[in-house]
Amino acid sequence: MKKCLLMVLLLSAALGQVVMAQLVGAVQEAPKYDLSSTVPLDKKLVKGRLPNGLTYYIRANKKPENRVQFRLVTNAGSVLEDESQRGLAHFTEHMAFNGIKGYPHNELISTLQKYGIEFGREINAYTSFDETVYYVNLPSDDTAMLNMGYRILDGWSSGLLFDAQELEEERGVIHEEWRGGQGAGERLRDKTWPIMLRGSQYAERMPIGLERVIMGFKRDDIVRFYNDWYRTDLQAVVIVGDIDPVEVEAKIKEVFGGRAKVQNPKPRNTFDVPANKEPLIAIATDHEATSTSMVFYWKHGPIPQGTVVDYRTSLLYSFVVSMINDRVNELCDKPESPMTGAGAG
Repeated sequence: MKKCLLMVLLLSAALGQVVMAQLVGAVQEAPKYDLSSTVPLDKKLVKGRLPNGLTYYIRANKKPENRVQFRLVTNAGSVLEDESQRGLAHFTEHMAFNGIKGYPHNELISTLQKYGIEFGREINAYTSFDETVYYVNLPSDDTAMLNMGYRILDGWSSGLLFDAQELEEERGVIHEEWRGGQGAGERLRDKTWPIMLRGSQYAERMPIGLERVIMGFKRDDIVRFYNDWYRTDLQAVVIVGDIDPVEVEAKIKEVFGGRAKVQNPKPRNTFDVPANKEPLIAIATDHEATSTSMVFYWKHGPIPQGTVVDYRTSLLYSFVVSMINDRVNELCDKPESPMTGAGAG
């Protein structure tokens, strides 16, 4: 028995030395990267820019089969609104489903529904401070539906109709959305965010906007926002799915290439959140609040992106955050824990 055990130990030691030698060799042969070099794009990604400034991204992806997503990204959100437009970036997003060229009124949604495309799940959009994004998922094995996808993107990009009747009807929809967001959480946010974002445009431009603007703006106000910011130099088309990238690129150039670049465009300013020397403290209470929480924010500048070292740093950040969250979750699970939840980001 002792001899068998000795043989096993000797074999284990020998194997360990072989594996160790292989690992050392692998480490020695590992390629050296220039950490300042730019992270390369996916070789299967087709990226281009039209003369009018529109950028496009195309990626073939065979799973799921016979499906494709069309996406329009506009580099404009609520932070670009003037005082008479507070809420109209979000309102513009809604109007994209209430009439575009080729599909007036509700024809866009009703036509898609005939093909089983469900609004909310397969066609939708969102508006944030800095961007507005639209998407529609379609079958890629149907030429008619593919062509419709391009027409939809083109309509969103430059063909919103802003029908007067549709505008008035949508006021009620958005007003109800605004009313639905007037709970305790939103009231607490309204008390704390202006302090946290003090001195910044972001403190005054929540995407949902102001009730008085939503219910009282003129058609010219929203059309002006659309004409100022929905332009090719601020837009990108993204098409991913079970497609032929060569055919898709040709079609993008055909559909969007004829649009002229806007001359003397309104500057697309960027906005920051000013630093502060002394801590900013916000204390807020609400009679409908269901819990008590403490939140700490540390302001920092924009995190660099694009190089190998930037990517490595982002991985380190994610590891640290993951470890912190694992540890605080363990603490919260203990009976003696003074808190019910905690986290970092």
